[in-house]
Amino acid sequence: MALGILQAANVKQYPANSAQRIHLQIEAMRIAFADAYAYVSDARSMAVPVSSLLNRDYLVSRAALIDHHQAGSYGAGDPHSGGTVYLCAADESGMMISYIQSNFKGFGSGVVSPGGIAFHNRGMSFSLQDGHPNQVNPGKR
Repeated sequence: MALGILQAANVKQYPANSAQRIHLQIEAMRIAFADAYAYVSDARSMAVPVSSLLNRDYLVSRAALIDHHQAGSYGAGDPHSGGTVYLCAADESGMMISYIQSNFKGFGSGVVSPGGIAFHNRGMSFSLQDGHPNQVNPGKR
């Protein structure tokens, strides 16, 4: 989506690594994330088809929102960082242990067990809102 928005906004009119081009790239990503967080989910649950999100006319309309001189406001978007830690060990007799800790954002849920294990927050992008494409349901990815 961001690449389509950049193409529609004629990103090539600005020199590589120029402030104008970087600004345009950032704004295109912000718009793409706003749409992704509103519409993209498990393919079986998406109410808006991917082809609509990548439609040239739609991307042109999204690119038209960009002010080439200042940052805009594009609605919901929450770019995140996360990480997964995995460790395992086995002894010579074949006894094994496996541990995985996967945090979607920050330090996880913020809840830590008395033993010192931080609980994950991998379900963060799911919604409790009825009808939302990312509504929590069994078997959802």
